[in-house]
This record gives sequence, C-alpha cells and structure tokens, in this order.
Amino acid sequence: MNPEIRNIIYDNSLHWPDCVSLYRSFYRQILAYPKGDKPYQECYQRKFKTPTILLLCRRVTQECLPILKSRCFVIDRLPPFVPNGLTNITDFIGRRTLQSLHHIDIRIGLGEGPLGSGWIWTKLLDEILAILSERNSFIRLRLLVRMCDKRMVTRWDQERKYHQEIRKLVSLTKDKKMRDFKRANPNVFAPGEVIIEIWHIEGQTATFISRHPRSGDVDNTLPPNRIYPDREMFPGSIMQFVEALPASSWSDEEVTRRLGGANGV
Repeated sequence: MNPEIRNIIYDNSLHWPDCVSLYRSFYRQILAYPKGDKPYQECYQRKFKTPTILLLCRRVTQECLPILKSRCFVIDRLPPFVPNGLTNITDFIGRRTLQSLHHIDIRIGLGEGPLGSGWIWTKLLDEILAILSERNSFIRLRLLVRMCDKRMVTRWDQERKYHQEIRKLVSLTKDKKMRDFKRANPNVFAPGEVIIEIWHIEGQTATFISRHPRSGDVDNTLPPNRIYPDREMFPGSIMQFVEALPASSWSDEEVTRRLGGANGV
C-alpha cells in the first residue's frame, strides 16, 4: 500500500477513547435491579480492548504505536458511581497503559453539583498519581483545574479546602503531593513536564487565572476567555446529577466523610 495512504489510515484510526466512550461499557452492562438487590459492581465485568489495527501484524503495530503515543489521553469526567462509592479509573484503562502514556491531560472541576466535587476529584487524582509514581513514561502531564460557580458561598465553604489541596500541588514545601511525586518519579533520567492551569468558570465563560510553570512566551499575553460549548472547559459532569440527601438521612460519620472532616475522604 502507498505510504501516504497508509499514514492517512493510521491517522484516522489511532485515537485514545474519550471518557464518554471509556465508561460506556459500564452502563451497557448494568441491569435494572430492584431497590435493595445486587450491588452494581457485582454485575460489571471489566473487559479491556486493543484497537484492531494494532493486532494485524508486527510491522503495522510498530508503525502505529508512535502515532498513538503522540496522542493526548484526556481524563475530564469522573468514573461511574456505584452504591459503595466511585469506581476506579483502572476499571476502564489498564495500569500498564496509563504508565506508558506520553501525553496526559487531567481536567478536574471544583464546585460542581449540590455537594461540590472536590471531595471526589481529589480521590481520583490521588489514584492516578499513585499509579504514575510506580512507573511512568509521560513527556507532558497537564492538570487543568476548573473552579465553578464561586458565587455559591455555602458550597465553596467546603470546596475552598479542596482548592487548597490542589494549590499544594505546586507548592515547594517538601510534604506536598506533586513534589513527592516528582522526587519519587521512577523515570528519573527523563522526567516529564508537569503543568498546572487554573481557570474560573462562571456561567458560560471560562477565565484564565494562573499557570505553573509560567509560559515561556515573550509577551506573556494571557489566554483569551473561553466560551461554552468549548468542550475543554465545559465537558459536563456527573456531579450535576448527584443530589444532596436530606440532612436527617446522614449519619455523623457520613457527614464527616463527605465533607472531608477529620477522617477525610
């Protein structure tokens, strides 16, 4: 086959799935059990799939892998919820695949939903960093933080705590997560670049707040505002559909766990 045509086929065939496609298999397997019946996770069977084009022959695989690794893998939605909590990201993408990625984009949202969303995004972020601390191949990892609806004062009384957790990621003190992650990075001879961006979301407008490390642009021009339906800033969130239980239905332990008290999440 003509090399140009082959490259066009590779370019159109080789893409990482987005989170909607990644989680779709979970929802397709879930049956409508009556209330109080079997928990959802018992009926979900993990099944990883390899793109067919990578299984054709060794030569095609060798030609395809560099193209696939040049693509960015984006995590912009939370994994599905089950009665006992959040499913793990490794239920949908293998640990070895995560550790072999070259370009990773993690886009988290704070202040989403009536309960807020920092308590659950920080859990997912901890899981990803733990996996990458074991082994990684990333060249560039970007953490995009979207601060949503800061006018909701009562919600942000709690979200502010998680915002501080995220800000600690760029702190230079020795006990912070990202500094520990960099020091423990097993890819010590060629550590990847870690970028953290913070944006403020209000209504249908996203405004740039900060970036660490700062961009190398000479003029230091701030990025322009982003407007809905920009998918990078407005991906949609399952937290929009998670309703708060009446306060009378929560035990003291549940309140502490959800709001990040002494025991945390």
